[in-house]
Amino acid sequence: MSQQFDPYNQQIPPTEYASANPYGQPAANPYAQPEPVANPYAQPAANPYAQPEPVMNPYAQPVANLYAAPQYAPMPQIERGRGQALAGLILGIIGIIAWILPFIGLPVTIVGLIMAILGRRSISRKGMALAGIILSAIGLVLSLGNCILGAYLAMPH
Repeated sequence: MSQQFDPYNQQIPPTEYASANPYGQPAANPYAQPEPVANPYAQPAANPYAQPEPVMNPYAQPVANLYAAPQYAPMPQIERGRGQALAGLILGIIGIIAWILPFIGLPVTIVGLIMAILGRRSISRKGMALAGIILSAIGLVLSLGNCILGAYLAMPH
C-alpha cells in the first residue's frame, strides 16, 4: 500500500517527507538563515543624470550683497487733481440743472467751481477741469440771476 501525504504524520522520515510532497517542491528548511538585507542607512548611489558642479570663474563680476535691501523700481507718483477735476465737472453739470432753485444751485456751483479750479493741477484731466469751470461758472451766473430776479419780484412795489 502506498503512503498518503500527511503533513501531521510525525512518522514519515524527512527524506520521504520531501518525496511525499504532492506539489513537487522540496520542503523549506525552517532553520535556514535569511538572505542578507541591504543596509537601509547606506549612502545612495551617485545619480548618473546629475549635472556637474559649475566651475567658478575667477574673473567674473562680484556677486551682489545678499543681505542688502532689494532694489525696486520707483513707485509711480499718483497724479494730483484727477478726482477734483471729475468732481468739478459733475458738480458743474448738476449746477446747470439746479440753477432753477437758487438755494440748491448756488452752493453746488460754488463747490463745483472750487473743485474744478483745484482739478487744473491734473495733467491728464485738464480738459475735464476746464469743462467743469465753464459749466460751474454758467450755473453760478444763472443761479445768481435767478436769485436776483426772485428777490426783485418778491419786493413790494
